[in-house]
This record gives sequence, C-alpha cells and structure tokens, in this order.
Amino acid sequence: MEFVGIELKAGESFEINLDKDEFFQLTQATLCEVKKERDEPLHLYVTLNGKKHVVGIMQPQRISQLVFSLKFDKNVQFSHNWKYGSVFVFGYKTRNLCGHDMDNMDPRTMMESVMRHEEVVLDEERE
Repeated sequence: MEFVGIELKAGESFEINLDKDEFFQLTQATLCEVKKERDEPLHLYVTLNGKKHVVGIMQPQRISQLVFSLKFDKNVQFSHNWKYGSVFVFGYKTRNLCGHDMDNMDPRTMMESVMRHEEVVLDEERE
C-alpha cells in the first residue's frame, strides 16, 4: 500500500497513474492556506476517460474538509476551480495481489485467500 498526498494549487491538476493490477482509494480532501477571506465554493473534480466529474463542493467558512471512499481502477486526474488557495487530496494506491475481482468475489473464495495469507483488499463500506 502506498500513501498519496497531493497539494493541488490553483489552476493545477495532478494525475494518478495506475498499473493494470492497482487501484487508488480517495479518502479525503482538505482546504489548506486561504490567500484571501473568501467564502466562494470550490468544486473538486476528477477526470476519468476524458470526462470531468464533480466529486465534492467545499467552502472555506463552512465545509473545509470532505471524506470519501471512492475507488478508481483507471488513471484519474484531480483538479479544482478555486483561485484563492490550495486543496490537499489524500488516499492510497494498492495492488490486488490475489488476482481476483474483489467486487465480484464469492465470500468463500475471499476467505480462502485470507487463509493462504494473501493480501485481500476489502471495501469497508460494504460491511
């Protein structure tokens, strides 16, 4: 597992490049230094397959932090539209060492992988 922390400055973007057997789990976005006292909303975007999607809206005086549980199995680019500061984006990259599609894995197969001490990545939201 590899921790990823990105500072997205105004007007910049950052791409997470994944290998075939990797995924990126987005866990948090936080506003950092605010250059001016502005309460204008900012949109946090991800770009997948050439399409830009809003994944969160933040405002310095009300919502300065967002928590996520979003999993990406393809390269993903992060950006925002805010002019007054930076946004920190956090998450982690990990490999599916079992070689199985975990979302479609039978619970018995998953347990067998655990018994063999293989790394199994679980989506905590599914509990």
